[in-house]
Amino acid sequence: MKNRNIKALRVSLFIVIFMFFSACSVETVEEYNSRINLTQDIEEITSTLEKFDDYVTSVEKETTQRDDISEIEVLEKNDVTQAIDSTTSTRHESGIPMQTNVETFPTIQVVEETEKNTIKVKTAIYCDKAVENWDKLNDSAKNESIVPRSGIILGVQDYNAKEGDTAFDVLKSICGNNGISLNYTGNAKRKTIYINGINGLYERDCGSASGWVYSVNGEFINVGVSGYTVRQGDIIEFHFTDGSKVF
Repeated sequence: MKNRNIKALRVSLFIVIFMFFSACSVETVEEYNSRINLTQDIEEITSTLEKFDDYVTSVEKETTQRDDISEIEVLEKNDVTQAIDSTTSTRHESGIPMQTNVETFPTIQVVEETEKNTIKVKTAIYCDKAVENWDKLNDSAKNESIVPRSGIILGVQDYNAKEGDTAFDVLKSICGNNGISLNYTGNAKRKTIYINGINGLYERDCGSASGWVYSVNGEFINVGVSGYTVRQGDIIEFHFTDGSKVF
């Protein structure tokens, strides 16, 4: 449409020029100069119109190319979308699990581990024989804060011993943790520890043969308290005996 208008304008311009020259049979110098100037102006206008025409043509071509490229891109996107939809449908029908871009991390399993050198034992302190022989007790021991009527100075407790700990190590630790007095003689390294009193209850407080002994898993151990090394799962109990029998 633009090209047609430009061509029509050119034709009209040339017609006007032709009529002008036809009407002039004799021209003066001024008329000649005017004609020359007019001709130059016409040539400049024509050149400008041609350049404009070329510019319009190039713009139209570029626009056409862009439209073609956009159409191609749309078609390519449609093809890709159709391919994806087709693949998705095929995976669902075949039972193949879909792969997503969601990152998964391995489940962190928290395993509670105990130290390899920790030895779990149970321990308790009893004085039931002193309760049974209350009348034989020294006056200094006839006190429920020393000899509880229940016969239990310390109920069964769990204790985490270390590798190499002895029954004496366990006793010393649980007494310290529970505010129970402990009196002993001897040397732990030489395994010569002897228990004189626990919780204020001493040997001979209930007869000349009374005193403290200990058992492991219900059996009397004929080894000094600092000579027995505890083992995993041991039940270590300390008993006050009146001397007539061990328990």
